[in-house]
Amino acid sequence: SENLSLRRQELETRLQQLLGYSSNESRQEVDSTIQRCFHYAAWADKYEGTLHQPPQGLLVPVLNEPLGVIGLICPDENPMLSFLSLLLPSLATGNRSIVIPSSSYPLIANDLIQVMETSDVPAGAVNLISGNPTEMIETLAAHEDLDGLWVFGTEEEVRKARRLSTSNLKRIWSNEGQVVDWYSPASQGRDWLRQASQIKNIWVPFGE
Repeated sequence: SENLSLRRQELETRLQQLLGYSSNESRQEVDSTIQRCFHYAAWADKYEGTLHQPPQGLLVPVLNEPLGVIGLICPDENPMLSFLSLLLPSLATGNRSIVIPSSSYPLIANDLIQVMETSDVPAGAVNLISGNPTEMIETLAAHEDLDGLWVFGTEEEVRKARRLSTSNLKRIWSNEGQVVDWYSPASQGRDWLRQASQIKNIWVPFGE
């Protein structure tokens, strides 16, 4: 968040050049992107789990574990905000990510990766591959070492991902081909963290 703030003017200029944004539109997207970083930074050490105590003399720790490796297909809409809105919940829960950025505006993803390189993001946690999302989905959906795939693209891309992942039971999450309001509070928070994690229950007997 702090490193993004230091490059605010550069990022606003990039949005204006590539997308034809007005100064107000570019400022809004950069501000929202910075706030989203703060949002998930606050969640990073708070989404660990809980403890249930059922009546049968048991303690049940409930742990939120990372899914593993998640593929992220990013949309063209709000390419800066949507990129980090998909990546940050994956990072905050301890996953590694393979990110396919907007095919129309890949330079914005490169700018954000440069910021991450100066922000102590662990090596290998974020892997950026630019290219045609429709073609990339075929490889990612069929890949046996990928644990999840988030497809925020067209309806055709979503159907393709679901069809190709049936053999490996990969967890697919998508926008169902609909346009997402990335400025909405619904585009961040617990639901996104839940999709990036898996729950483990440990049943521990105690007492007499």
